[in-house]
Amino acid sequence: MQRRVLRRGRALRSAIWKERVNDEVDAELRFHLESLIQRYVEHGMTPAEAHTMALRKFGNVDQVTQRCRVIGEGRERRMRWTEWLADLRQDLGFAVRQFGRARGFTVTAILTLTLGLGATTAIFSVVDGVLLQPLPLTEPDRVVHVYNGVYAGDIGGPQSALNFLDWRAQNHSFAQMAAEAAVTANLTGGCASHSGACEPQRLRGMAVTANFFATLGAHPALGRLFAPGEDQPGAPRVTILSHGLWQSRFGADSDLVGRTIMLNGQRTTVVGVAQPGMPLPDQAEVWIPLVFSPTDLTEPARGNYVLTVFARLKPGVAVTTAQRDVAAISERLIHRYPTENPTLTRPIRLVDLRTDVVGDVRTPLFVLLGAVTLVLLIACANVANLLLLRATGRGTEIAVRTALGASRWRIVRQLLTESVALSTVAGALGTLLAWCSVRVLIALGPASIPRLDDVHLDARVLAFTAAMVALTGVGFGLAPALAATRSSLAESLREGARGARGSAGNPRLKSALVVAEFAFSLMLLAGAGLLIKSFHRLMTVDLGFRPAHVMTFTLDLPSTAYPTDDAIRTFVSATTNRLQQLPGVQSAALAFGMAEKGVGNDFTIDGRAATPSAPLIAFMPSVTSGFVRAMRIPLIAGRVFTPADRHGSAPVAMLNQAAATRFFAGESPVGHTLRIDGLDDSLAPPRQIVGVVGDTRTMLGPTEPAPPQIYVPLEQSPARYLIAVIRTAGAPASVMPAARAAVHDVDPTLPISHAWTMDQRTAQFVRQPRFYMLLLGLFASVALVLAAVGIYGVMSYAVTQRQHELGIRVALGATPGGLLRRVIAQGAALSAIGLVAGLAAAAGLSHLIASLLFEVTPTDIATYVTVSVLLTIIALLACIIPARRAARVDPAIALRGE
Repeated sequence: MQRRVLRRGRALRSAIWKERVNDEVDAELRFHLESLIQRYVEHGMTPAEAHTMALRKFGNVDQVTQRCRVIGEGRERRMRWTEWLADLRQDLGFAVRQFGRARGFTVTAILTLTLGLGATTAIFSVVDGVLLQPLPLTEPDRVVHVYNGVYAGDIGGPQSALNFLDWRAQNHSFAQMAAEAAVTANLTGGCASHSGACEPQRLRGMAVTANFFATLGAHPALGRLFAPGEDQPGAPRVTILSHGLWQSRFGADSDLVGRTIMLNGQRTTVVGVAQPGMPLPDQAEVWIPLVFSPTDLTEPARGNYVLTVFARLKPGVAVTTAQRDVAAISERLIHRYPTENPTLTRPIRLVDLRTDVVGDVRTPLFVLLGAVTLVLLIACANVANLLLLRATGRGTEIAVRTALGASRWRIVRQLLTESVALSTVAGALGTLLAWCSVRVLIALGPASIPRLDDVHLDARVLAFTAAMVALTGVGFGLAPALAATRSSLAESLREGARGARGSAGNPRLKSALVVAEFAFSLMLLAGAGLLIKSFHRLMTVDLGFRPAHVMTFTLDLPSTAYPTDDAIRTFVSATTNRLQQLPGVQSAALAFGMAEKGVGNDFTIDGRAATPSAPLIAFMPSVTSGFVRAMRIPLIAGRVFTPADRHGSAPVAMLNQAAATRFFAGESPVGHTLRIDGLDDSLAPPRQIVGVVGDTRTMLGPTEPAPPQIYVPLEQSPARYLIAVIRTAGAPASVMPAARAAVHDVDPTLPISHAWTMDQRTAQFVRQPRFYMLLLGLFASVALVLAAVGIYGVMSYAVTQRQHELGIRVALGATPGGLLRRVIAQGAALSAIGLVAGLAAAAGLSHLIASLLFEVTPTDIATYVTVSVLLTIIALLACIIPARRAARVDPAIALRGE
């Protein structure tokens, strides 16, 4: 025990007096050596012999000395940590006692920081999960999407089977190249109960080449992926299910692999389950092998662009090199097949898979992250102001501690410990708030934001939160701490003795913080105002039809059950008649090509050929005779389809206003004839234009202009993927059970999917802008409240500081109204400076949200004026209470301290 105490005592001494301890070590070693020599001399040795024997016994003196000093330095380092921890514990204990004495300040500061840190953590978790987390694939950076056309919007994006096969065979840049084509599949039976009595389900599917998953670098969660040769004609029918479908439909049955399910009325073997969260632009629920038919491999089909192409770069090959490689192949194909490859002349673009998956959400998410960072800065400015106000009342305490020998750094460290402690508690509460907020964001977020379901608070997000806690703790605490320790010792003690406020408050710093708060708040309010105005414009867009009281659902007729056009016509006629006869139904129709984006069809008008500068391309929806009446689309010229426009009668067509304007400028299209390539038989019979109807925005959404459309009767151009449109007299959802029964009377195995009202269907287009608008509006509201609190605190402090001055003014004849105006003018001056700075910053950064706006310019004057007036009113209201208190100053009380 005594040795342990001695060791600890020496360690403590070495930590404080390093040089003195080293001298003591040298002296002690000399003492031991001299004692040993003296002992040998007493035993009869000469001094020289004794010295030699002592050195031999003692060892190398220099080495022993160095070893002792190293041990001492190690103990010194340990003692430094021990001393630092002891000081930290002392500072934290003092901080806790200080917080207990100022509960109102503590609660306000923690809640303010919790709001800022929680919101920042929640939005960063979304940004991290959607944009920053690596894709769950093997070397995903080598996977590219091969676009034929300008990326993100050009209709030449897909490719034909023959061009894909030529690309795959002739390129020198890709290790693998795969293709997919969107398909739909009707699943019957196969529920988790295995009873076989499940409702039929329509699935989003993809037909893919056998090397598709290997090209992406994906892995199966269960079973295996497609094997080579399974995409060849005659191969056994196999399928891979998505992880979500495996869980929801089959109850995550681990024995499912190897069993058969019914897809489109045919038995198909399940060979595997895909990994969860497959990162693809088009999510699928089932994958089947892509088998090219003999027709797909004939030269006339080279212009049939239906395939989406992915490729994996060879190691060391750059994207630009691969792009030139594919472009050279395309040039050869254009020269060899000029007629079949009209859209191959568009530029080839290779887009990395991450960019392809993220799409257009990168900019909005970074805008939201910037907005929530502004909220955090405003919160920090508010807490810094609170600390400055609190430091004003602690001037005497700081002066006394300084008088007792505390250095300025020691006091600054104590104050920083308090601010970091506040930030740490707020960070813990903010993490809990972020955990709850992330779940709300996932629930409210639109399906168009990719990977949103995978967002969660992981180690990366927690590390970000910890870094933000440290930065904010030091950031909002450093300036008040330095300001609090800058005042004169004598002045602080003199002011404390008089009972007045010290000068630690630093009014200039407080004013600067308020100006920054107002500038940041105006930036957020301006952005939110622009989005609100944009959303209002979006909601008031004329869609070209009346969506109220309309019910819709989709049907997908499998080719096995409906192999011929006559079979499709029979189903269409029977289903339309049954839906029309339902109680409460005013009109009903079936349509094809009204809700999906497509590539359009080429056509000719009265023998006129298209030119490269003005190609004749339009969307070709097929509809039954009651479609225009059910949708309430206005008739502009001619007539609409009637039941007489059926198979065997004269082919007819209707144009929308966009097609009539583009292709028949200055003349009426009614009576003209046109021929549609790829829609009719190989002879492409002429179709007479019988009418012109209004434009509708059912395919591309309200933000895009209506594309040219040529309507044809569904009886004359049958299709398997159909949308039912039912206009009702009452609530549209109320007819859905009867409509479902009517369809199942015609075909009990046919699934019904996407049963939405037309209002719900059109709302899908505005979910994403509504989501961004709500979040930015929420952040702006929080910033507005924090800014109002900030200016109230500063003005309240200013009135308290100037109470002596105000009392003198009242004693000299100043009126309460004059004092009221003086205080409000001071607050208005701070607000004006903040508004000017905020307007300049908002105008400079407004281009960042330009892509989120619809029919609103980023520098919309009306919006900037509105938010400026709103912020000014809030600032004046925040000044009224301190101003009224200043106007009621009693000069006798204010001058009593004199």
